[in-house]
Amino acid sequence: MIAGRGEQGRRRGSSSSNPGGTSSFVSPETWQVEPSASNHQQVSEIKWLLSSQSSPLRPRLPPIPPELTSGILDQAGYHSVRKVVREESVVFRNNANELYLRTPPLDSFLELGCLRKVEITLVSHDQGYSGEPQHMKGTYEGSYTWFELSLDRPRKQALQDDPREEGGDQTCRGATPRSDDEGSENGADGSESEPAEWEEVARCRIQSNVHASWSYKEHTITLGPDDPLIKQANRGDSLGIWARTLYPAWENHVKKAEIRIWQPQF
Repeated sequence: MIAGRGEQGRRRGSSSSNPGGTSSFVSPETWQVEPSASNHQQVSEIKWLLSSQSSPLRPRLPPIPPELTSGILDQAGYHSVRKVVREESVVFRNNANELYLRTPPLDSFLELGCLRKVEITLVSHDQGYSGEPQHMKGTYEGSYTWFELSLDRPRKQALQDDPREEGGDQTCRGATPRSDDEGSENGADGSESEPAEWEEVARCRIQSNVHASWSYKEHTITLGPDDPLIKQANRGDSLGIWARTLYPAWENHVKKAEIRIWQPQF
């Protein structure tokens, strides 16, 4: 069968093929903490130098209030780095809109603005063939398999929608609130595509697969501090990676996904 556009079918009636009967998405309970140059001992020493009366910087530099030293360290890039990883082959097809990986809730001493950077790594490919023009193959043009990153908030804390402009391959949009029924769609194996306790605040299209390629390709996407999704992140929120396909014959073969976050650590 040629992987053409065909009929669209149901956009939300997606299905997945999960070897071994595994769930279509994974949500680790804890973050993996990565070693970083800006460790807690260094942060404590710098804060002492800046704010203590007995610091060797006195009397040339007056003590800096603790509430200001935190901002100085933040601007200097003293951040903790944590990650979650899922490495498991899953095939998404039939107009898929399914969650592959969800992070644990973001924990931070800051209630608002608790993220500084997010880096997503994806390893995937499409079905490997298509009926589209030859010049599109091996490029990102005309690719109907892609990934999106969502920012989700516990339902009871969800804020009002914040509509976004769309444009390019990496686009963000506000989300329409979903009822419990809409937020609990099942994949082909009966697993939940989105837990009912999460309310989607925003979603970004972050990466397409190479058109008509059998080979797994690794992509790395970075969202910086000025990205609208990063700005909206609050303590207790969660990030999710969604596998997408459009039209029945297109498949998204996902092998691995990783989300790394940078946060203030003081």
